[in-house]
Amino acid sequence: MMKPILMIKAGTTFPRIRANCGDVEKWYLDALGPLAGHARVCAAYEGDPLPPAESISAVIISGAHCMVTDKEPWSEQMASWLPGVIARGVPVLGVCYGHQLLTHALGGQVGYHPRGTEEGTFSVEFTPEASGDPLFGQFPRQIKVHASHSQTALRLPDGAKVLGANGFEPHHIVQFAPRVWGVQFHPEFTEDIMRLYIEEDAAALKEEGVNVDAALASVVPTPESNRIIERFARMII
Repeated sequence: MMKPILMIKAGTTFPRIRANCGDVEKWYLDALGPLAGHARVCAAYEGDPLPPAESISAVIISGAHCMVTDKEPWSEQMASWLPGVIARGVPVLGVCYGHQLLTHALGGQVGYHPRGTEEGTFSVEFTPEASGDPLFGQFPRQIKVHASHSQTALRLPDGAKVLGANGFEPHHIVQFAPRVWGVQFHPEFTEDIMRLYIEEDAAALKEEGVNVDAALASVVPTPESNRIIERFARMII
């Protein structure tokens, strides 16, 4: 019997979004499609124990509303756990918070983005380093992604390779090690989820000078991005 894919839930969503679209783990299970039955959810932020690396086939780390720089005890425990998992060759995909946590765990620096918040649907262009990558090498040169973040990987760990970026975020897709990736955007978001996040964050976005109407108008389908989570799982199964 195959070892489970560990889906680490790093937080919950807003009540209104949860009522309309379900909670975070549902989005990842939906994104896994027919492979969802291989996943095991671990709510790390609620104190669920992290399993031994030898008991899992892969790890997916979700986004969260809290910040890696808050250094919550459960988050720091994950940061200490991850290098051992990676050393055993377990594939890892970090999403938004998960991407930043990988940066922190492996010796990089995380902090607030110097240009503020990136929220809406944006283009990300692959770098030449992405060609031949086992996860991202078969994608078109540019893809649309849903993004919602105010922190970022300010300095990558030694040996990390940038696979995708745009004019706002230079570290949108990073390979941290063989079969270990992070994405600063949200491949698990649907268009509805993205719009609801913009609406929930509208007041804070306006304070930053973000045009909320333009952010809402930016939301379009992201079919290539939405394939990433299932594609990651199919590499293991």
